[in-house]
Amino acid sequence: MQALDLATKIGFRTRNLSMEEYKRLSDGERSYFHALAREENSSWIKSQLREHEAGWLVVVDGRVIAHGRSLDDYPDEAEIRRICKKTGQFPFVFVSDLLLSIEEDTATWHQMSKPIAVARKHRTPTWRLQPADS
Repeated sequence: MQALDLATKIGFRTRNLSMEEYKRLSDGERSYFHALAREENSSWIKSQLREHEAGWLVVVDGRVIAHGRSLDDYPDEAEIRRICKKTGQFPFVFVSDLLLSIEEDTATWHQMSKPIAVARKHRTPTWRLQPADS
């Protein structure tokens, strides 16, 4: 518990990339950058998930700007695009490992492959944003 309290005091330590920086990265580099941010801020992320009673978080400038309890309300590409446009930065989206395990177990139980693919897809989000239709 003390580690989570300390993490909250220290705060989120990874800078969000600008859209230009994000677009220049390959999918592999994006995944690696996200994984590093998740590892470096794991205690902070856990404390924020607990504080917001959330299954996922959207983080910009070290602040949680959106959160939800399930993958049903997980931000889609259009929402990520709106956040990018509003903030000028590409947001971090972190999903609770517990949420992923619940989603995967439920999907396996019902023998539905789509939820498994959705849950696995969101472990390390690497959106490929297409040019917005005007």
